[in-house]
Amino acid sequence: MFVIAITNQKGGVAKTTTAVNLAAGLALLEYELNPKKPAKVLFVQLDSQGDGTAIITNVMNRGKPEDYDGTGLTIADILLADQPPTTGDAIRHANIPLMLVNKGVYSLDYIPVNPETMAEASISIHNVDMRDQRLDLALQDGIVMSKYKYVIVDTPPGNILMIKNGLAAATHVIIPVATAGAGLRNLLDTFATVRKIQKLLNPDLKVLGILPSKCIMSRSETKLVLEELEKHYSELLFSPIIERAEISAAFTMGYDIFSYLPPRSGSPTFISKKEAAIEFGRFTKEVYCRLHGIRLSNLEKSLNVEETA
Repeated sequence: MFVIAITNQKGGVAKTTTAVNLAAGLALLEYELNPKKPAKVLFVQLDSQGDGTAIITNVMNRGKPEDYDGTGLTIADILLADQPPTTGDAIRHANIPLMLVNKGVYSLDYIPVNPETMAEASISIHNVDMRDQRLDLALQDGIVMSKYKYVIVDTPPGNILMIKNGLAAATHVIIPVATAGAGLRNLLDTFATVRKIQKLLNPDLKVLGILPSKCIMSRSETKLVLEELEKHYSELLFSPIIERAEISAAFTMGYDIFSYLPPRSGSPTFISKKEAAIEFGRFTKEVYCRLHGIRLSNLEKSLNVEETA
């Protein structure tokens, strides 16, 4: 099982957008590779705002979902309880990506977040045993280990203890970096936290890559940051995600980018020819290839075989 933490200690670098679209993208990619039995993805959010979970449940701006009413198990219960509930009992089917849900295929699941209880948990977790490793213990649940190939963990900005929980549970970390302002300095701070977790809690944690996000290519600052990233971290860089109106619109409307920009009817692929979908599709494929140690060209070749079969 691959547990991928999306982490940057700084806010506003598109962590949640990255996490949601990667989770949806992996669900779609695994379905394209094996439609009869696609590998499953679990989305976990440690941010008390719960925006990612609102999109995953496809209810953003459509009223509160049933999971938010306080009667169901949430990630806060799993992180705080002296005798935590079975993680599998808290998991729900996601309502995205829509293309799969419309086929009756639920390849993406999530653990509910209640913003109020999660805000309390962000404070109360300082007082529980093994406070840095509560998520790691939860993901060792037998149902989770046997059912999911990927777990995507969206970590919050600023809350070091929740970030530590995400990194302690992860096999890999992806660091989105804004190509403006203090992006490079924030990257160094995040790397320092990752190294500390590797030394003290999770020696097997690997940095899967750095994702330049919210790139405005017409700005000289963006070009300078990308040049510095290429100079110092070329082997870790993912292809950049350009800042586009469709990405923020999809987030606002409560969709992953692939559902917001679906391909034309009859298309053999789930990725439309819109640039925003293409970029996140490529990012998903790059993640898949790095995890599985294969070339992007070989993955695309296998997808083309499936599409023409």
